[in-house]
Amino acid sequence: MPESLQRILNQITEFWNGLDNIKKITIGAVIAVTIIAFFAMGNYSQKPEMIRLYDTDLSPQEYASISESLDAMGYDWSGSGTSTIYVSSTDRQEIITKLAQDNLIPVGVEGWEIFNMSRWDETTFDKDVKLHRAIKGSLEKMLMSLEFVKKANVELAIPKSNNFLTDRDPVKASVMLILEPGQENISRKQVLGIKNLIYRAVPKLKREDITITDQYGKQFMEPDEIDQAQRELDLVDRKKQFEEQIRKKWTEELKGSLHEFYEEDRISIVRVALDVNWDKVSEEQHLVSPVEATPENPETPYPDRELMPNGTLVLSENARQERFRGNGFTPGGPTGTESQLPPGYRDQDYQRSEYGNNDVIRNYDYNRTDKKIERQPWEEKARSVAVMVDGIWLRKGVKEDGSGYIREYQAPTEEELKTLENLLKASLLYKRSRGDQIVVEHLQKDRSAEHEAEDAALRQKLMIQRLLIVSAVALAAFILIYLLYRAIKKEIARRRRLREEELAAQQQLMREAALRVADEGAAEVELSVDEKARREMLENAINLAREKPDQVAKLLRTWLSEET
Repeated sequence: MPESLQRILNQITEFWNGLDNIKKITIGAVIAVTIIAFFAMGNYSQKPEMIRLYDTDLSPQEYASISESLDAMGYDWSGSGTSTIYVSSTDRQEIITKLAQDNLIPVGVEGWEIFNMSRWDETTFDKDVKLHRAIKGSLEKMLMSLEFVKKANVELAIPKSNNFLTDRDPVKASVMLILEPGQENISRKQVLGIKNLIYRAVPKLKREDITITDQYGKQFMEPDEIDQAQRELDLVDRKKQFEEQIRKKWTEELKGSLHEFYEEDRISIVRVALDVNWDKVSEEQHLVSPVEATPENPETPYPDRELMPNGTLVLSENARQERFRGNGFTPGGPTGTESQLPPGYRDQDYQRSEYGNNDVIRNYDYNRTDKKIERQPWEEKARSVAVMVDGIWLRKGVKEDGSGYIREYQAPTEEELKTLENLLKASLLYKRSRGDQIVVEHLQKDRSAEHEAEDAALRQKLMIQRLLIVSAVALAAFILIYLLYRAIKKEIARRRRLREEELAAQQQLMREAALRVADEGAAEVELSVDEKARREMLENAINLAREKPDQVAKLLRTWLSEET
């Protein structure tokens, strides 16, 4: 490092070390603010220049719509009042083009600029050529600022002006666009925007005289008559949907009201028709009516309207009276010629006469009303409602064979149909002059299937009743037979028990007698071993029968049943 630079650094270090903390902070803050200011100035100087979007003042409506569109497209802009908008100079041409696509170019703004410099030796032809080139170059520059256009070529056919308006040829424009690679086509909205830009930039140019093609001769079309026809068809469909919606609404309301008084299957609304006139009519009416001295009083039951004489009102009156008395005078002909009056009549001339004339001029007028009416885009021309009312079937009983009901049909009366028709007229605001039609007729429905179902249900019901009766009788007979069987069985058991008891008593008597004989020893009989065992068993049985006679009886019955 050079000694001079080292000496300067040492002096700066000694000076910095000799400062207190407050001075150091102050100097550092000044240096930082200075650096920040330099950076801010550099950034501000790099920003593009803001220029006016249009050279003419904008209306408040145009200012609002254009500013809203700029916010939607994401461009930086600023405004001055409600008449001027500033945008970046680099984005101005692109913004104007995109605004033209949305048809937001203000009225009076041209798409070209006239040269500010001119030479003293320029002729009218030179100025026309310069104007032509200015328009052409401005349009090509605008079109090439579009992101989808690589190159644009504009040719204008501006005819020479003459003094005969009928012989003037129209201005025409031909545009050839070379699109960016990968861009095969453009939308019709973009075509519409390009046409808006061109026909606003060229004076006396009409939209239909602009042709836009690509480099291959393919013409780009804007929304044309086909789209217009499609929009008209869509509009017709929406109108029909609206008519159908109104028709369904009326149908539901009528059904809801009628079903409160009639059963649902008795009332049928055949059709609710609505004839709507969608013509938008503008008319002017000049009405003349008589002048009223006393208007009609709606509270009186009799007409009390009084008119002025002849139904007119005197606006002005001019009366003139003429009176003449004296000698008359008859002209005799041109001056210097003799009169051609006959001698007899000439003697009677210049006699005394009188003349009178009364003229009265009165101006009368009627009540005049001038109306300018803009009718709504749809008008109900006629309403048509057809309602069918069915009668009722009354059941008088059941047929003798049980195959169905005996029925009697009762149709609605004419008074009932007339009342229903009057109610419908009042609810639908019926107007005969409009062509409305409301028809309420009696029409008997075919209810054979319904009656057949009811008769089948009746037959099934009767059959079930018969089955229930037969089942009840059979059940009662079965219960009776069962009870008889139980009674007979009990009687047989009782008789068997009595017989067993009788036999047991007889055997008991026989055993007792045998035992008495044995005890008395009346006969000495030598018994064998088996007899002794049987005798011992018999004695045990006798003793058991004495102690427990019921169990012995059951035992005997068991033995007897086994033997039988």
